[in-house]
Amino acid sequence: MASPSQQVTSVASGDVMRLSVKTPQQSRKKNTYQRKPSAQVILAHEMVAGIMRQAESVFSSDKRFADRYVGMARRIAMKYRLRLPSGIRRKYCKHCHSFLRPGANCRVRIGVKHISYYCLECKKFMRFVHKSKSVKKNIP
Repeated sequence: MASPSQQVTSVASGDVMRLSVKTPQQSRKKNTYQRKPSAQVILAHEMVAGIMRQAESVFSSDKRFADRYVGMARRIAMKYRLRLPSGIRRKYCKHCHSFLRPGANCRVRIGVKHISYYCLECKKFMRFVHKSKSVKKNIP
């Protein structure tokens, strides 16, 4: 097998050809996405937090506006590839993307190992891991 930089001379024409064999590491697709500047990422985090506060304040008067605000916050987070904090992720349904307020349009159940959110808009469950404080028993 030829090495990646081996030169081969053609017998018939006398031309020099260069063979290029790619190794598996070279043939992988390069990540073409560039990171956003850190100032833009910080600003995007603040915008998402502000939009979610607006969604919470407007929810009691018009639920559709709150859902629109959730959509805006999600689009900003996807554009800047942000990982949203768990507090913000629990405020909207991951299936129908509607703003959730416990007691109004979602049910919250606390289990031993997880917290379950039941969206009353789309009738789907979401589970979040809950670290319970376990009591260690001293066994003599």
